[in-house]
Amino acid sequence: MGAVRLEREDCMSLLMFATDPSQVLVVTDTLATHPSGEPFLLVSKCSIVPHLEMAVAYTGVAQVGQRWAHQLQTAVLARNIDLLDQHVPGALRKLASELTDEFGELPGSSTVYHFGYSEDKQAYVGIAYRSEQNFESDPITYGFGLKPVPIVPFSPPGNLDGWIALGRQIREEQDARPKEERVYIGGEFWITVLANRTIQTSRIFRFEDFEEQWLQMNESLR
Repeated sequence: MGAVRLEREDCMSLLMFATDPSQVLVVTDTLATHPSGEPFLLVSKCSIVPHLEMAVAYTGVAQVGQRWAHQLQTAVLARNIDLLDQHVPGALRKLASELTDEFGELPGSSTVYHFGYSEDKQAYVGIAYRSEQNFESDPITYGFGLKPVPIVPFSPPGNLDGWIALGRQIREEQDARPKEERVYIGGEFWITVLANRTIQTSRIFRFEDFEEQWLQMNESLR
């Protein structure tokens, strides 16, 4: 363990979710890499926000999602996912601009996902805010979604073993791609479940090279 200098980190990584009016399931991995693809940190890519009855997940540049999750706790006045939606696009555009000033041009695209209970609809909902769409609010259709999309045809998983197997399949596909095109996936899989006006999160899988990547992260601190 040691101090980590602030630098841009990439989290172009795995996100899988299933939504319907009664519940939301979100699975993410925990690997953050240097822009070169080397393991950098273990991070939570899905943060819960209990007072808003919602969870925040993200893909792309890590600081976009991390700083937004922090702002939700320190600088945003809202009482639910519906009211919050009115503030998000402008706030994310400002945040991305500040990160560009700090780190230079940000690579690729970044997306922030909100999943939570809508008092307006009396149901769970999902909303995506994508940098390539200027972070405009984009409601998510009920069903199964994931990023990146597998190369081999797949069926939406019906249980935890299915979620894990699909995530492992996607990592194997990405590991076979050239480094400059690869989505780096690793660490652990964590699942967040929103249902019955409650939120639960738990670890469901650890990759076989977890310890190897952990040692690489510690070595990079030196």
